[in-house]
Parts: sequence; structure tokens; C-alpha cells
Amino acid sequence: MAKSVTKYNIVQDFAAMHGLNQETAKMYLDTFVTLITEGLQERGKVHLAYLGTFERKEVPAKKLYNFHTKELEECPAHGGIKFTPCEALRKDLY
Repeated sequence: MAKSVTKYNIVQDFAAMHGLNQETAKMYLDTFVTLITEGLQERGKVHLAYLGTFERKEVPAKKLYNFHTKELEECPAHGGIKFTPCEALRKDLY
């Protein structure tokens, strides 16, 4: 299995591709992530052409088995984020 891509790897590659220093590339990546986060907080959905859609969703409460205590425990309702890749990205990957 391939190694995962980290933020550090993305910053290095972005800096090399655009002739930037790594500090500037990191600032651009952080700004991108901040904009997606703010869009999710304000609108609940962010659509990026040729990438996909990030969407906030509610995960309902449910009971889960705890293997350490060997008992059922209540997992409260909480928020989550769903990512749906666009069709072009899906075709490129699969």
C-alpha cells in the first residue's frame, strides 16, 4: 500500500511546481483550507469544480460496542463532513 500524502508533501510539491518558498506555499494551503472551513460553517456546503463537494451532515446517536469494556455504549449525535468527488475525479481514480 502506498504511503499517505501529508500536508508537508503537498507544501513541498506546490512550492516546487510554482517556484515558491515553502513558507509561502504553506500560507496558500492554509488559506485554502480556511476558506473551505468558513464556507462549511456559513453555508453547510462547498462545491469545487473538478474536485468535488464538501458537505456538513448530522450523524445520529447510536449504540456502539466497546471491546475494552465489552459493553454497549451510547455514541451521541454529532456533526460530520461528507466529501463527494466530482465525476471527472472519480473516473481518473477508478
